[in-house]
Amino acid sequence: MGILTILVLILIPMASFGSPVPTSRYEEWRDPCVGTPRQAPMAELPDFLRNDTPPPQSLPQTLGELVNQMKEARDKVQELKQNYTTSGRISQGGCNNLDAPYIKLDGFPSAPAFRGAMRMISEMNLTDILLTDYQKLSVVMVFIEQARWDEEAFESSYFLPALNAIYRNIKSLLCVLSNALRTRNAEVSEEHYARREFAMNQRYRTMSRSDNHDRDYIIMRDSYKFFSNLILKYTALKDFLSTSDQAV
Repeated sequence: MGILTILVLILIPMASFGSPVPTSRYEEWRDPCVGTPRQAPMAELPDFLRNDTPPPQSLPQTLGELVNQMKEARDKVQELKQNYTTSGRISQGGCNNLDAPYIKLDGFPSAPAFRGAMRMISEMNLTDILLTDYQKLSVVMVFIEQARWDEEAFESSYFLPALNAIYRNIKSLLCVLSNALRTRNAEVSEEHYARREFAMNQRYRTMSRSDNHDRDYIIMRDSYKFFSNLILKYTALKDFLSTSDQAV
């Protein structure tokens, strides 16, 4: 697909084709700890063995858990991006065009250059950092949700297992973030929950099948950049807090 065509894809509405995720469908990023693998074993234990109060984690330990899960998410989106090309869904020429830095999806979270943990905390307290990233991850989950929906509807679910794994990974990340916020006596408020109808422009939900392919490739490309940035950020925060007595 040529660059001019790609610009049309990104900037103006396309002919209706797709099947948007229903707005009535529950937004799982609002309660990410429900149904996560880390909770399931507790529910399966007999009453006399259950411990409803898990041992507390220090904040650096929680951030370390976030980093490990972010690495998993980064690797999964990179693998799927590569599989879109090797499977022939995206041609090599199309891949080269789609990797141009000016090709973007409106509303998808940006991955700003990392500036260092101390500078971040001096400009924004840790609670605000966690809340901001919760909101951004929720938006990424909205885009993955639509890609997953279209994969099942129009692509015989070929890449559905990979998309499901990425979706679950992001949901688990949101659960860890919400737990980290609770250690700071904070909660995710309504303003930090993504709204499906606002987070992702409707035109990206009603495109042609081939344009959906381009959209999904861009989602994986930018998800990889986004997670790579988060890994740098949270590794630095973890190390900074591990060696500091500051209560930020």
